[in-house]
This record gives sequence, C-alpha cells and structure tokens, in this order.
Amino acid sequence: MIEVQDLVKTFGFRGTTTALDHVTFSVPDRARFGLLGASASGKSTVLRILSTSLRPTSGSARVGGHDIVEEPDKVRKQIGYMPQDAEMRAWSTGRDYLRFWARMCGLSAEAQRERIDHVAGFLSLEAALEQDPPSYTVDLQRAMSLAQAILSDPKVLLLDELLEGVSESGRRFFLGRFEQLASEGRTLVMSTPLLADVRAVCDQVAVMSEGHVTRVFTVTELLRKIGEGKDARVFIDAEDVPAEAIAALRTLKGVVDVRIAPTSTILYVTPTEIEMEAIRRTLEAHRVSFRGIRTAQLKLGDVFSALNA
Repeated sequence: MIEVQDLVKTFGFRGTTTALDHVTFSVPDRARFGLLGASASGKSTVLRILSTSLRPTSGSARVGGHDIVEEPDKVRKQIGYMPQDAEMRAWSTGRDYLRFWARMCGLSAEAQRERIDHVAGFLSLEAALEQDPPSYTVDLQRAMSLAQAILSDPKVLLLDELLEGVSESGRRFFLGRFEQLASEGRTLVMSTPLLADVRAVCDQVAVMSEGHVTRVFTVTELLRKIGEGKDARVFIDAEDVPAEAIAALRTLKGVVDVRIAPTSTILYVTPTEIEMEAIRRTLEAHRVSFRGIRTAQLKLGDVFSALNA
C-alpha cells in the first residue's frame, strides 16, 4: 500500500539541515504500521510527505500505487491525515471545523451532514460538536482531529502521535477505535515515541533515529530483541534487597525480569498485568526497607541499545 524509496528531506539555507536521510521502507495493505522514534527523529516529516503536504528533496514515495509528487490528487483521495498539532481555534464549534474539512473532501451538503454525524457517533463527539474547540480537553482535541482524518472514509490513515498527552481512559478508548478501523480493512500508519503504543496498536514497526530508519521489524521481532514484555519499568528505591526478596519478586504476575542497580532494583513489567500492591506486600514480607516505588516507560535509548547489542 505504501512504498518509500531513498527518501531525503532537507531544510534551511542550501539544505544544511537533514530531516530524512535516504529513508526506505514499505507498508503492506491493511497493515498496522508504527514509526517509533524520539523527537526530531523524522517521524512527522515522513507522514507530512506521505500526506502530500510536504515535498521530498529527493527519493520517491507511492501510496496505493500513486506517486506523491506526480499524482498528489489521487494520493489524497486514499488517505486521511491527522497532524500532531491540529489548529482548531479558527472555528467557533466542532461542527464548523468538521464541516470545513468535509467540504475540502468534496462531499455534498447532504453527505457532509451524514458523514459528520457518523464520525461524531463513532468517536463519542456528539456534545463536542456544538462546543468551542479551544475549550476541549486533550482527549477531545485528539478525537476531533481523528474525526477530521476519517471523514472521507480513507483506505489509509496517517496518525501523528495520536496518543500523545491523552488520559488513560482516553488511551483505552482510542485503542478500541483503532481495532475497529483496522478491522474494516484500512492501513494504519502511526508515529509514536513510546514502545507501549507500538505494542498495543501495530504489527510492524520502523525504528527511526536522526532521520534514518534503523530497521523494520514485526512487533514480535522487536519485543523479542529487547526482551518480550519489557515496555515499562518499576523502580524500587532501596540499596539492599536480599536474594530471597528478588526471587519472590520474579514470581509475581506481570514481572518479566529483575535487574539490580547501585541504588535501586528495576523490575521490567507488563503494565496491564502488574499489581503495584503485590510488589509492596512482597517487599514488606521480606522486611525490605525502601524509600519508594516508581514507574517509568522503557526509554527509546534502551531500545536502541538493544538493537545495537
């Protein structure tokens, strides 16, 4: 469905800043594909180029067999693009915002009403349609931006960090909607800096760093490479955790691995399975003196370290 070949994008005077450096990858039809990388890794630039809103410096890209430079109109008919920061302040209501984009999609007045009502129902936005967009929560902003992207019922969805900043309940809501959109036969391409997002949504992932695609993996391959399940960590702040306590922690549901650091013990865990209270009870049962227990997502640096090992 998507073919990217030797894509280069430079900015600045005489192209002195390189955003993409000979990026190559392909996305099968109906795949759920992730672009995983930190800020400034090139993820958003790739999506902007695929959406035809930005021209590449060199190289090529095709969507559904159509070249993004030579056939942009045909590409746009197949895609829905959700940018990382959608600007909504120019519209007085959410309905006005979606009506504008429905007209941009070429929908008739009747089709606009039907399609807006449909996507609003799908994303639980009925009340938000009559509200002032600047008053939206982050969850509502992201839902309204996704609504804009699916107005034309596209074959391909390009989603730039959709889950950025959303609440935990919002995350569960969007993950459910992703499943439904994918089940309808769409190709989903999502950028994210979080391995947890890739694991929850995608079946393939391109790992990006400084404008390069480090490698394309199936998600199963990537998790196996870095240690399956290690998409989050729990830090136990304590200098001395006895071996019997470590052994007991390893047996807890959701704990994948345990590592010892100078001032803390690190548990690699599956977030949906781990029970923080079970960790606390285990430490207390073994009379471990600890200053605190804290959680953190696996950092991209950890992913890159594993890939280079």
